[in-house]
Amino acid sequence: MATPTIDQARDGDTNITEQVTLSQPIPAGTTFEAIAVLPGGRQVTGAVNADGSFTVATGDPLVAGTQVAVHIKAVNGTFSKESTPATMTVADALPTNPIENYDVPAPLVTPAVEGDKSVKGHVNLVTPIPANTTFKALVTYEDGTTAEVAVPETGDFEVPTRTLVADEKVAVKVIAQNGMNQKESPTTEITISKAVATDPLDGYTVPKPSVDPVTSADTSVTGQITLNNPPVGTTFIANVKMADGSIKKANVMPDGTFTVATGALEANAVLEVTITAQNSGYEKVSDPTTVTVSRADPLENYVVAKPSVDPIKEGDQAVTGNVTLNKPVPDGTTFEAVVTLPNGDQITATVDDQGQFTVPVAGIKEGDKLTIKVVAHNDGFDKDSDPVNVTVDKAVPTNPLEGYGVAQPVVDPVKAGDTAVTGKVTLEEPIPAGTTFEAEVTLPDGSMKTGMLNPDGTFTVDTGTLAAGDELIVHVIAHNGANQKESNPIHVIVAADTTTNPIENYTVNAPVVNPMTDGETQVTGQVNLGIPIPNRTTFTAVVTLADGTTTSAPVAADGQFTVATNTLVAETTVGVKIVATNGTFTKDSSIVYQTVSPQLDTNPLANYTVNQPTVEPVTADQTSVKGQVTLATPIPDGTTFEATVTLPNGAQKTAAVDANGNFEVVTGRLTADSDLSVKITAKNSTYTKDSENVSVTVGASTVENPLENYDVAEPVVDPVKEGDKQATGSVTLTQPVPDGTSFEAVVTLPNGDKITATVDDQGHFTMPVDGIKEGDELTVEVIAHNGDNEKASDPIIVTVDKAAVTNPIEDYDVATPTLNPEKAGETAVSGTVELGDFPEGTTFEAIMVMPNGRTRIVRLDSSNAAADGTFIIQTDALTAGQVVQVKIIATNGTFTKESATAEMTVTAANPTNPLENYNVAEPVVDPVKAGDKAVRGSVTFTKPIPEGTNFTAVVTLPNGIQVRVPVDENGQFAARVDGLKAGDRIIVQILAENDGYQKASVPVDILVSASDLGNPGGNGNNNGNGNGTGNNGNGTGDGTGIGNNGSGLGNGQSGSSNGQLGSHGPGTLKPLSISSKALNQANNRQSTNGQHLPQTGEKSTSVWSWLGMLVLTAALFIKRLVPIKRDK
Repeated sequence: MATPTIDQARDGDTNITEQVTLSQPIPAGTTFEAIAVLPGGRQVTGAVNADGSFTVATGDPLVAGTQVAVHIKAVNGTFSKESTPATMTVADALPTNPIENYDVPAPLVTPAVEGDKSVKGHVNLVTPIPANTTFKALVTYEDGTTAEVAVPETGDFEVPTRTLVADEKVAVKVIAQNGMNQKESPTTEITISKAVATDPLDGYTVPKPSVDPVTSADTSVTGQITLNNPPVGTTFIANVKMADGSIKKANVMPDGTFTVATGALEANAVLEVTITAQNSGYEKVSDPTTVTVSRADPLENYVVAKPSVDPIKEGDQAVTGNVTLNKPVPDGTTFEAVVTLPNGDQITATVDDQGQFTVPVAGIKEGDKLTIKVVAHNDGFDKDSDPVNVTVDKAVPTNPLEGYGVAQPVVDPVKAGDTAVTGKVTLEEPIPAGTTFEAEVTLPDGSMKTGMLNPDGTFTVDTGTLAAGDELIVHVIAHNGANQKESNPIHVIVAADTTTNPIENYTVNAPVVNPMTDGETQVTGQVNLGIPIPNRTTFTAVVTLADGTTTSAPVAADGQFTVATNTLVAETTVGVKIVATNGTFTKDSSIVYQTVSPQLDTNPLANYTVNQPTVEPVTADQTSVKGQVTLATPIPDGTTFEATVTLPNGAQKTAAVDANGNFEVVTGRLTADSDLSVKITAKNSTYTKDSENVSVTVGASTVENPLENYDVAEPVVDPVKEGDKQATGSVTLTQPVPDGTSFEAVVTLPNGDKITATVDDQGHFTMPVDGIKEGDELTVEVIAHNGDNEKASDPIIVTVDKAAVTNPIEDYDVATPTLNPEKAGETAVSGTVELGDFPEGTTFEAIMVMPNGRTRIVRLDSSNAAADGTFIIQTDALTAGQVVQVKIIATNGTFTKESATAEMTVTAANPTNPLENYNVAEPVVDPVKAGDKAVRGSVTFTKPIPEGTNFTAVVTLPNGIQVRVPVDENGQFAARVDGLKAGDRIIVQILAENDGYQKASVPVDILVSASDLGNPGGNGNNNGNGNGTGNNGNGTGDGTGIGNNGSGLGNGQSGSSNGQLGSHGPGTLKPLSISSKALNQANNRQSTNGQHLPQTGEKSTSVWSWLGMLVLTAALFIKRLVPIKRDK
C-alpha cells in the first residue's frame, strides 16, 4: 500500500485533499478509503476515487500548527490492509484580500484630440472604500507603454501623456491598491480625434435632462434626454451633483437614457443633474435639473399576506382569523384587520404580534358577504393585502365542539438539528363523544405537518431537520365529524443548540384566576410555583383582553398576582397565562380563559352547598396535595371552584378544581408531622362561599438516596499552564437538583494528592494548585453530597500547558499625547508624548483617526518622529471645525496597549489670497481688421481653478479706453469695439478676480490689419524708424506693421496677417474709464453673445527688427497703465 501525498491545508480549512498511487493490478472487489486522524484522536474518512484522488471533510475547521495524519485502508470482504500514514502540519491561513469583493467601476474618459498632452476622466468610487485603499488611473498606448496618475477621492483624474496623435487608440482603466492586493476596473478605450478649429457645439443647445423620481431606497439616478440631431461625433455625460458637493458621472446611452450610480441616498437631499456634451475637445453643459430625494416607502417591497379567516356564522359577534406576518417586518410597522360589511361600513381591529385578530361585528345574517383584508401601516405609508371574501353561513347549533375549549399546547423547546416537535396539551373534560385531536406544525416554507395526540395529551410531529432561527406555528385541532376547532397557536423559534435552557424541564402551572365582574379594572389570581424553581427564574402574569391588548404584572413569591387592565366588559373573554423567564429563555403556562360576569344584584351562592373535599394521604417530601370534591348540582351559572391548602406557616396555595371535582395543589416540599388545612371555595361574580375545612397531617416518608437517579455532569476545566496557582472550571448542575445537595470539585495531582473546592450555585469552581509543570496530568471530577450519600461525575484528565508569556507592558502607562494647534488647510498633525521609562523592546505608534473612519499611522522611531516623543502625521488638508483624534499604541511582542485619545479642533485658517499661486493663462486673440466691430478670442483655463474665481477679458484701445467683458465657461470672449483703423495697437489681457483679489495674465499686443484687398506684391519699403525689411506686412493689401521688431509697409501674399506683438511679461491695466455710455452698453450686449462666437486659434507673432523693438518698448514704458490690486 502506497503512502498518500497530502495537499497543504491551512487554518480554517474544512477539507483535506490528497492523492495516492493505487498499485496495479487491484484485486477484484477491493475498495479504498482515506482515514484522517485529527488533533485529539478524532477520525474522519473519505472515499478514494478510481484515479487515487480523495477529499476528507473534517467537520470542524483546522487550526494552524496542529498535525493531521492520513493513511489509506484497502478493504476486501472481511480483509483489510492499511498504508503507512502521511503527516502534515496545518499552515497559517493566507492573508485576506480587503478589496476582493470591492467593485472598481470603469472610468468615464473625456474625449481627447490631437495635440493634447493629457487624458482626463472621472471614476465613481464606490463607497464605503476599504481602509488604506488607493487608486490610480492607467493609460496604455497602442505600443504598450503606459502613463499613470493617482486618483483622488473625488474620482477626477488627469493623466499627463505624450503629445497625442489623431486616430491613435488609448486604453484607460482604474486600479485599486491595498497593500499587496490590486483590483482593476474594466477598460475604457478612446480614439484620439483630429483637432477641429471651430467648436462643433457652437449653436447647439444641450438638452436639459428629464430625471426619474428618486427615493432614499435608491442607489442610482436614472433619466433621459432627447437627442435633437447633435453634431456628428458628439457624446454625452450625465453628471449628478450630490448633496455634499461631490460629482457622480455616467455615459448617456445612444437612446438618451442614463443611469448614474450614487450609493446610498438620504431623504430630502437635493441633487443637481446636468448633461455635458463633448466633441473634439470641446464641451458644453446643459441647464441643470434639480431633484429632491423623497422618503422611500418602507412597505414598497413588503408583501402583506392574505389573511386566513375563521368560518363566520349568523349571529357571530366577531370575525376572527390570523395572518402570517412575513419576515422581516419593516421596523415601525403595525397591522390592522379591516372588515367591510354589506352596507359598506368598515370595522377595524389591531392585529397582534402573533398575527391574530378579532374584529367585533353585530347583526350579520346568513348570506351576507363580508370582505376582510389586512392593512400594514408605517410612518404614513399603507399597504393592503389581497382581500378575502367570506359569505356568512347559517348558524349550526349542533356543533358538538362549539362550546368546547381547545387548550393552547405547551411545546417543548426546539433546537437546531431536531427532527420533530413534541409537546403536551391539557384536554378539557368532558371531551365531546367522538372527538379526536391532532397537533399541527406550520414550517417556515408554509408546509404543514401533523401528528395525533396520545390519550394523555402528549404529541410528536415529525418535521424533518430544523435549522436555528426557523419560526414554527403549532396548534391543536379537535375534530368531530365535519366539525373542527383549533386552539390558539404557539409561535416557536428554533434555538441554536448551544446553551442549556434552565427552564426547559420546568413546568409552568396554569394560573387560578379569580372571577371577573363587569366594570372592574384589574385581574387577580394565584399560581402554584412548582418547587424547586431554577435559579434566577422570574414569573409574570400576562392578561389578554378581548380587543387583543395585553397587560402584565410580576407574580409575587407566594404566587399571587394583580394585573391592572382597562375596564372589563361583561360577556367578553379574558385570557391569562404565566410566563417564566430565565435569562433569554421563557416558558409559558397554558392560557386560562374566563368570561367577565355581569354585576349581580343577588348572591347566586346564597343557597348553594359547597361540599367538604376528600384529601389523599400526604407524606413527607411530597410537593403537592391531591383530592376530590363532589360538586353539588345544579351549579349556579358562572360558578368556578378552587381548592386552597393552608400550610403550617399560614401561607395558602390554591389550584382550580376541574369539572369532575379533582384538584392538585402544588405546595412545595412537605415535612413530616406538619398539619395542613384544605377547603373548597366556590366563586361567582363577586361572591364566594367556602366548604368546611379538612385537616390533614403529613406522614413520614420512606428513607431513600436522593442522588440515586441524579446525573452529576462531567466538569469543564479551563486551560492550565505551568506556574498557575489555581485551576478553574465549571459544571452544568443538572436540574432539578435534589434538596440539600451540595457539590465539590476534586483535583488529583500527579503525586496522588487530592485538593477540593466548593462548587458555587452557578456551577463555577476554583481549586488552588502549586508547583505544576508542563506535561503534568491532572484528574478533575465533581462530587455531589446529600446527607450521607454522594455521587461522582466521570473524571476528566487535563494536561498542563507550557507557561504563558507574560505581558511586559501590562503595568506600563501609555501617556496621552499632546497635540499642537493646527489651522485649516494644513496637511500635517504634530504633537508629542512623554514615553518615560518603557519596557525593553517596546515600540510606539501614533494613530490619527480621520473623519471618514480611516486611520493614519506613524511609528515613533521612524523619520517622522524624534527620540523625545515628538511626531508628525501627514494627512489630507484639514478643515475648520474638524476634530482630530490621536492616540498612542505601545507594542511589545504580541502585546499592545493604547493611550487615552487626545482631541484637537482645527481652527480657521488665516485669510489667504486664492490667486497667489494661480497662473492666469495668456489669451489667444483672433485676427483683428480695420472696421471690425468686435475683438474675439479665448483662453485655456489653468486647472484647477480656485473656487469662486471669475474671469474678465480686458481690451485696451489705442485711446486708452478699456473694454471689459466676461469670459464664458468655455474660455471664450468677445468685446464690442468701434472705429478701429489699420495700424492701431490694442492690448488684450485676462483678469482673474476672487473675493477682492485680482491677478492678470501676460498681456498680448495686437496690430489691426487692413481690411481692403490689393494686388499681390513683394516686400514693402522699410518704413519708420527701423532699417529692416517690413516682413510683417505680407498680404494682399497694404499692411503697416508696428511692433517690437520695427515697422514696415509692404505688399505680401497673406493680407490677413496681424502684426501681433510678443509678450511683455506680467502686464498692468488702468481702471475702466469708458467715457461713452453707449459704448459701455454695447460692450455689455456684446458680452452676452460672446459665448457663441467661434474659436479660430491664435495667430503667430510677426518678426520685427531689433531696433523697432527698442522703440516700442520705450513707448510702452511711457504709457504704462496703473497697476491693478494684487492683495487685500
